[in-house]
Parts: sequence; structure tokens; C-alpha cells
Amino acid sequence: MYERSLVAAEPAERNQIQDAITFLKKYRTVIQQGFSEGVKKAVAEDLLHRPANGKSAKSGRSLSSVRFDDLELMEDMQVQQAVESARLHQIVRLGCESGLGGFSARLSTAQGFLVVKGDNNPLRPEVMTFVLSELLQSLPISTQVRAYWL
Repeated sequence: MYERSLVAAEPAERNQIQDAITFLKKYRTVIQQGFSEGVKKAVAEDLLHRPANGKSAKSGRSLSSVRFDDLELMEDMQVQQAVESARLHQIVRLGCESGLGGFSARLSTAQGFLVVKGDNNPLRPEVMTFVLSELLQSLPISTQVRAYWL
């Protein structure tokens, strides 16, 4: 963000980015602790609520499965949050794609499965992005600041 603020053509954009940096420094500890606690809670809930078939009970609804009729019923803030979450999930998924298969395979073996069950990985990208999204939405910051962070 710092580098982006240096090359920003508009002074207003530069100030907004610098404000986002200031807020990030202010909430750094809260984010670190909240993310750690959120992951612990999400993993425990995921494992606790997993049905006997081994599939995760909380699959969440992806943005690609949302129909236009659903969007009409959603408030602007809900649409914005859904788009934010989808973007974050895509970035995280792409970033960890190369190692995720091997990690899920090892985890499935450790869990006693004969085949890889990626949905049984409690540390899968969906869980991480859900925790991060929930944490950032709980902070008293503007959507613009959150967008710069993401």
C-alpha cells in the first residue's frame, strides 16, 4: 500500500491510501489476535459440525452460485461484502493452489482416509477467507479502507 500511495496520481487517492495504512497500523494487533482466535474457533466448529459422511457442513454460498434474483433481494452492503469475499477467496486460492493439494493429501492420510478429501481440510482457503472477512467487517473502518487492505 505504501508503494501504491507513492505512485498515486491524485492527492485524494494518496491520502486515502495513507489513511488505510494508518488504520492498518492501529488495528494490527487486533487483526493478528482476532485472526488467530477466529481460525481456532472456525476449525473447532468445522470439525464439530462435520456430518458422518465427512463433508463439511458449512460450505457457504459462492458468488458464482448467486442468481440475479438473489441480488435484487440483497442490500448494497451485502452485495459489496459478497464481492469482497469472492475476490479475497480467489486471491487466497490462487496463492496457495500449488501447495494445497499436497497438504490436503497429507492431512487426509493423517485423518485415516484412503483418498484425498480436500473438504475435510479444516485449514482450507474457504475457512481462512471466511475468518478474515468476518474479522475485517467487524472492525470500525470504512469499506474504502477495507478495500485498500484487501
